[in-house]
Amino acid sequence: MLVIPEKKELKNISIGMGLMDFIPVLLFAVSMFLLARIYPSPLFYVGAVLCILAGVGKVLWKLLLAITRKNIKFLNKQLRIVLPAGFLLMIISLILGRGKVSFPGMWALVKAFPGRYAFGFSILGFTAMGILGVNLDATKKRSQWIEQSVNTVAQLSLLFGVFLCYAKMTSYAPSEEAIRQMDGSETTSVLDIDEGYLFDGPGSDVALVFYPGAMVDCRSYSPLLQKISGEGVDVFLVEMPYNLALFDVNAMDRLRENYDYEHWYLCGHSLGGAMAANYIAKAEQEPDGLILLAAYATKELQAEDLKVLSLYGDRDGVLNVKKVEAGRTNMPTDYKEAVIPGGNHAQFGSYGPQKGDGEATIPAEIQLQITADAIIEFLK
Repeated sequence: MLVIPEKKELKNISIGMGLMDFIPVLLFAVSMFLLARIYPSPLFYVGAVLCILAGVGKVLWKLLLAITRKNIKFLNKQLRIVLPAGFLLMIISLILGRGKVSFPGMWALVKAFPGRYAFGFSILGFTAMGILGVNLDATKKRSQWIEQSVNTVAQLSLLFGVFLCYAKMTSYAPSEEAIRQMDGSETTSVLDIDEGYLFDGPGSDVALVFYPGAMVDCRSYSPLLQKISGEGVDVFLVEMPYNLALFDVNAMDRLRENYDYEHWYLCGHSLGGAMAANYIAKAEQEPDGLILLAAYATKELQAEDLKVLSLYGDRDGVLNVKKVEAGRTNMPTDYKEAVIPGGNHAQFGSYGPQKGDGEATIPAEIQLQITADAIIEFLK
């Protein structure tokens, strides 16, 4: 998307080169669409559209040059005016909307793992584009291919970083009750720790580590975890980077290094459960057991003395039940599976309805209580 000062007119161009130029424009457009979803500013929209149109115009110039051999100079030169104008409008929108935007919060998102690598790599790519634009002869095919290849990688990195921020900022939010439960109870104190939160109850021998579902604020599971911790099991609720458990699968290792319990168990909901199962499949020191909530294992779990409990609702519209059935072959001998009549996917947490889920026929409180009772019985 950077402007390349051309010493001469580019005449020898192929359709493939023009189409190659469209790839970074498309990636940039998707990035702007995601940003517009989390920052609904009309001025930002206009700026983003101008930037995209500038890129499309440049692509159109190359395609027309390749197909008709007609050099419509306006389509090439407009990039130098329209693109900076678009970026300027987006910057102004951020300045005008600074009361709605938490810049410290934005920085925290950018610098978190793995976003910092995605954004860092995109910056390096755009910097390289500028250097190449100065040092390469833009009238040559080879130069064009090099520049657009670098641009594509940079835009792909930017899109990945933007998607991570989008996943975090559009995650399912905890209910008011879940927020209230984070204040603790008569039996349980909720403590902030590096990995997330510790539900510190009356127990001292058994610890349960909980991996939340994808794009769900981890605090949404506080009603369930309060019930478990109140029965003598301390619970570590892991706050995953960008609310995606695949970016911190080994969180349990750090917890076991820093805390002393006789027995350790791992539990996860949905993607969190799948990542918990993956962790155990390759862990050098397996926990005592695994609890899958609306999740399944894709790798063999045949560790000696490992026990596994699988729970899901018969109204779950998100879980692939066929994969649960296929995953039974990966389970150890001590495996138990239970279906909650009337339960669905979202009611293992407290964050409201989930897209694609079935409609539960039992109240959320009943599903949470059934789940807590089954887990507590399993941990005995």
